[in-house]
Amino acid sequence: NLERLEELFRSIPLPPGSVVTVVDRGGRVVARSADAAHFVGASLPSAERRSQPIVRDLDGVERLTVEAPASRAPWRVMVGIPLSEVQGRVQANWARNLTLLAVWLSVMFDVTLWGAIYTSRRLEGLGTLARQIADGNLETPSPERMPNLELAQLRETFDVMAARLRRKRRLAWRHS
Repeated sequence: NLERLEELFRSIPLPPGSVVTVVDRGGRVVARSADAAHFVGASLPSAERRSQPIVRDLDGVERLTVEAPASRAPWRVMVGIPLSEVQGRVQANWARNLTLLAVWLSVMFDVTLWGAIYTSRRLEGLGTLARQIADGNLETPSPERMPNLELAQLRETFDVMAARLRRKRRLAWRHS
């Protein structure tokens, strides 16, 4: 019963303005979910029968259309979603994705900047310590936390160097 088929098509949750159409081998509309009384029996233009993805439907609306053969009849089932609906959803997704990308890039920039500032300050501290030792001040301040193993090892090396120089200085004062 084609009326039941049309009723079934109307119950499918599709975006507004979407249409389910069943056509026979010759491209004649057998059933349609919208305006069936007006379009059943009409023939689809030959361009539409070649499975173009964007089709100007019989009612004049451009739709993104897919089709599949019916399993128990020599028909094709076509589902068309209005191009304006598709574009609206795509634009909303683009806007959301671009916003998420901007937030992600901002967070990554901030984390990178924080890491660079933190590392730069620790390097400045090591430079100050090196100048202090070069000026003869061998009392090293308490070690500060370093951002990575390499800088921690360099800081430890400065401490060892200052300790050895202090020991040699004490020995030199005793012998003089």
